[in-house]
Amino acid sequence: MEHLRAVPIGEFMIRDLITLHLDDTLADAYQKMHDHLIRHLPVVNDAGEILGLFSQFDLQKAYAPRETEEGWYYDKGELELLSLKHFMTSEVLTMTPQNSLKEAAETMARTKYGCIPIVEPGTKKLVGIISYVDVLHKIASIL
Repeated sequence: MEHLRAVPIGEFMIRDLITLHLDDTLADAYQKMHDHLIRHLPVVNDAGEILGLFSQFDLQKAYAPRETEEGWYYDKGELELLSLKHFMTSEVLTMTPQNSLKEAAETMARTKYGCIPIVEPGTKKLVGIISYVDVLHKIASIL
């Protein structure tokens, strides 16, 4: 198990990123989450630097889904009226690809964060993201 501590998260982070921009709406965020079956979306500027994070939890806090006889849904027309920048988390904890699996797992457990954006060392340039599911997959693949 000692080798788990040294596995760099850059080896298994998600690199093919789906992101949002500050001028996006909650409808944009919902559509991307729905289309790509993801729960966390980094918010970046035009240079690809991280500005914030928007999660499914943030969406539910900002605008509760409606219930009908067919199930739960979001009114996309109403979501289009709500700006992402007012509901995203702007103070984002980040790591670099060199951080270890152990550090990522401990941080997620301690903070109860579902994901951690990964940036180039010494910058805010987003290069990946890692979720608790990615960490569990990596641990399972090693065991």
